[in-house]
Parts: sequence; structure tokens; C-alpha cells
Amino acid sequence: MKHYFNWIAYLTICLFFFPISIQAQDITNGLVSRYTFSGNANDSFGTNNLSASENPQLTADRCGNANSAYVFDGTNHFFRNSPTGVTGSSYTYSAWMRLDEAVPRGATGRSEGSFTIMAIGNTGGDQFISVMNRYLGSDVNTGIVVTSYTNLGGIASVRTGVNPVVDTWFFITVTMNLINATQTEIRTYINGAPVGTPVTTGLPRYSDIQNSPVLTIGGRHGGTPIQFFRGAIDDVRIYNKALSACEVAILYRQNPQNQTTALADLQTSPITGPESVCPSTTQTYSITRLINPCTISSGTQPSSSTITWTAPAGASIVSGQGTPTVTINFGATYTTGTVTATESIGTITNCLKSSTLTVRSTAISCDKIQINFTGNSSTYVGSQHDAVVSITNTNATAATLIVTPLANPAFYVPNNTPKTVTVGPGQTVPVTYTGVFTQPGTTQLCFNITAANPCSVSSSCTWTNQCQTVRALTGCPASWSPADFVCGTDVLGASGSIKRSTLSVHNAFYNVTGLVHKKILD
Repeated sequence: MKHYFNWIAYLTICLFFFPISIQAQDITNGLVSRYTFSGNANDSFGTNNLSASENPQLTADRCGNANSAYVFDGTNHFFRNSPTGVTGSSYTYSAWMRLDEAVPRGATGRSEGSFTIMAIGNTGGDQFISVMNRYLGSDVNTGIVVTSYTNLGGIASVRTGVNPVVDTWFFITVTMNLINATQTEIRTYINGAPVGTPVTTGLPRYSDIQNSPVLTIGGRHGGTPIQFFRGAIDDVRIYNKALSACEVAILYRQNPQNQTTALADLQTSPITGPESVCPSTTQTYSITRLINPCTISSGTQPSSSTITWTAPAGASIVSGQGTPTVTINFGATYTTGTVTATESIGTITNCLKSSTLTVRSTAISCDKIQINFTGNSSTYVGSQHDAVVSITNTNATAATLIVTPLANPAFYVPNNTPKTVTVGPGQTVPVTYTGVFTQPGTTQLCFNITAANPCSVSSSCTWTNQCQTVRALTGCPASWSPADFVCGTDVLGASGSIKRSTLSVHNAFYNVTGLVHKKILD
């Protein structure tokens, strides 16, 4: 038994290949009847309420909730009714059960050696789930067995080979799926994981022509009730369809007090941990288990889930694989990637999506930052002029830079102080200094630029004397407003160069005004 719980401990949970619409599908889709046994034997979903024989007693369920399951004495306690809507060619039966004693060993030709958990049918055929011990004297009829009488004139059984331990809760599910007009397939699951070999057979037979099908819980009805169950039964469900493996696995992990849990209620939790890291550092990431079963009041608790972590390229897992908390080392060349956490509790895939977290390196490479000038290369004296430094960052992380303008007497800037700018990955950000040329001629507007590296693995990036050549002209462009500028004149010398420039300037924005005389000798 210990070996059984070890191998069932993983079920990969993801949604990469599952339709997105499944997230909103309720587990009640296809549900006909549900018996939560929360204080009574009523059908909490449909109309097929149960009638008791010899009064099975209320007891605590698998999570210790009082009066939330029924215990049967193995002698004459059972529930039954004449149900509607439960005799189709496809179905799912599921139930939690706990044996209170081992099943007595059966003898050849006798019906001892079987505790029946539930059955639907009557004389002439039924569908039932049992725990057997050499039923009819046969060794193969041992353990949890699912049996279907079919229209082919015989029975089809899935023998799981699992012998449940006394005083231990088990979740048993059987599905019959209509393959075509004449064939069905039976599958069996224990604690959310598939067991046994699926069986292909004919259509289910529920009774002969003289008798109507009966639902029996805690025994089997064949005219006279037989094969009474000794132990506790809880949360019996009957569906008119075959549930998927994902749905079965999710049912296993539900809290018994949850009446209408949808798949959307079991979505992944986010990964917590730093989203920006320095290369050559170690960081810790955590996740809350996606699926949290209740604490079992007795017996063996459902096996804990495993969290499988995947580190991005350039990083490696140091410790914690399989647990909710992992330590990851990011290598010296790490840039950006995704940390992934996937929970597993069995062998089934494609139930719920994994959790992911994008992690970027905060280190920057100097060669991935480009400096360009996008301002005009010519202007007029006295005109407002924008000196524009454009910074492009192709690093995987943001870069913070300091732009410092160098003094130039020919270019007056009211606020000539350094500016700090942050440029995100793949972004281009302009840094603008607006001023006015106070004298004509060709000059260079120069800047020093530094990018502080937040990680100690590399030094800061520095660009000195980054310059743009700009020519300032005199004259009176038609587009200028007379209120902002009074035109000046140039007097040329014999060689054609400017001999004397007389310029009247008035620019209210920069508070520059007056008569400027500049004499240039031949």
C-alpha cells in the first residue's frame, strides 16, 4: 500500500493544450445526482433523494467535519431509490469510502468476499463498484473492482489490484464512455489517478425487462439486497457523461464542503520573487500549492503534490526542486527569461496551466546603448533652438543615464543642469535642452553622458564629449515673428568672410535683449 501512494503522487497540471473555455466549466456539468451526506441523504444537486434501510449513521467525513458522511454496518444498512436520468450509455460514478474492517475471504461459488460501495441496476444486470477478497473464490477478484453487466450477455470488469487499507479514505471513480453505437470503454481511477487497464465492451445493462433499475449505496440490489458495505461512504456523484481524466483528478482534490467547485477555482497562484536580478547572484522564488487537500482525520492523507521548477537559460536551480520554494542561481551572462512552476499529483497532463514569472537582468551592456543627435543642424541667431540627444537602449533591462551639457558661450540655456533619464528595454528617449544662439557662426553643442550600472559585475558606461555641430545664421526668416526677433545685417569683407555683424535681438522667453556688435577682421 505504501508503494501505491508513492507512485500516485504526481499529476502534471497545465493548460497549454487544453481549451481556454475549460477554465469556466463547472464540475457540475453532466452531474445528475450528488450525495454530500451533510446531515441527510438528500440529493443536493438533483431530485433523486435516498431512502434508508435500518438507518445508517452519520459520522465525520474525510476532513473531520461532523455529521458529513454515513457509516454502514455491513449487515443490513443501505440507501436506495428508484432514480431518474442515471441509466445512459455513458456515465461517471465517484465516491469516497473508508473500510472499517477487511473484506472477508470469499469461497468458490458463493457471493461472500465483496463489499459493494454503490450499484445501479436490478435483477438481470447492474453497474457496481466493490471491494473484493477472492469473490466467488477467484484470486483475480481481489481489491477494488468495477463491474458492468452489458448487452453482450456477460460482464466486463476493471480489476485495479489495489487493496485499500482499513481506516483509510479512498476516492474511487469509474467512467463509461460511449465510443460508438455499440461499444463503450470503462476506465477506473483511485485518488484521482488512473489504475487498471481500460476495458472496451458493449452497452451497459441495468436490469431485465421485468424490473426497474435501483440505485443502492452501501450494498447491491438484485431483488434482495446483498454484499453490504462495512465502513463509511461520502460524497457520491453520478454523471450522465464520462468525465475527463483532468476532471477526475480535480474532484479528488476538492474540499467536501465545496458544493459547486469549478475548474476556474483551481487556477494557478503567482510566483513570488524578484523580477529583476543581477548576474552571478542567487535568488529565492516561491509558490502557494495550486491544490490543497484537506487534512484527513484518520488514515493516510492524500499524497502531497510536487512542484516542478524550470529555470530560464543562463540560470540553474540550486535547491528546492519539487517543493513550493526554490533557489535559483543566475549566471554571469544572464539576460532575461522565464521561471516556471508546475504542480503534479499524478500521471495525467493538461489540466491547469503552469505559473510563470519573467525575470530580467538589471545589468547593462554599454555597447547596447546608442547616442544620437536628432536636433536641427542649423538655426538662426536669436531663435529658439532644441539641442536633442536621443538615447536608444537595446539591453534587456532599463538603463538610467545622466546627461550633462557642456558650457558654450554661443548658446544660452536657462537651465543648463544635468538631467537624469530612464530608458526601458527597446526604447528610445530624447533628452532636450532648449536655448537660443546669441552669436552667429558654427559651433559644437557637447554633452557628457553616463549610465550607472546597478550590478557590481560591470562598471558604469561613460560617453564624453558627444557633440553635434550646429551653424547659427543671421537674417530674417519669413517664419519668424517680428515680436520675437529684430533682423540684423552682415557686412562682408574683401575675402567674403563676415567683417562686421550688427544684430538686434529680442527674445522675451529667454530674457535676452539688446544690441550685439561683433567685428571680425579680414
